[in-house]
Amino acid sequence: MPIAIAIDISEKIHKFIAHEDLTIWTIAKDHYLNFVIYYTNTFMPLGLFIAVILFTSKLAGDYEIIAMNSGGVSFPRLMRPYMIGATIIFVFAFYANHFIVPNANKTWEKFHRTYIVSKWKMRGEYRVENINLQLDENNFIFFKDFNLKQNAGNYFSYEHFKDGKLAYKLTGRRISYCKRLGVKKR
Repeated sequence: MPIAIAIDISEKIHKFIAHEDLTIWTIAKDHYLNFVIYYTNTFMPLGLFIAVILFTSKLAGDYEIIAMNSGGVSFPRLMRPYMIGATIIFVFAFYANHFIVPNANKTWEKFHRTYIVSKWKMRGEYRVENINLQLDENNFIFFKDFNLKQNAGNYFSYEHFKDGKLAYKLTGRRISYCKRLGVKKR
């Protein structure tokens, strides 16, 4: 994590300096605290997996597991500390994934949109992201994002199902809606 923070600071220092109202305390509290929470939660399973493999391989390499089995320790008794540890970590990870990380992401995303993302990259209040709509029981549309002011969307997908199976799918990188020209009938 210290290496990831150092890299992140070097990439974003010019954006932090550009905002005069931004303090070191705000950066540490709103950005890096939530940064650490998110990435620790993301990479904790990998680190835990590697630690268990190294620990168990060290036991096996020193013939400790064979000695325990020879001494009458059963396999379920040998696995009990692993299962207790896994249960404790599961409870912590479950709580973190459902309560801590979502709240941290809200604060981190707000900070990111306010201080990090350039204003020209943001399309303002007219932009809606990740739209999934069910038109009726057989038709679905999806957008990655849609600009309500321009009536245009990106990464569009229209799916039609027949008898529970996908009949056809229409996709496009960009789609726009144009009002029909007002042609009067004579």
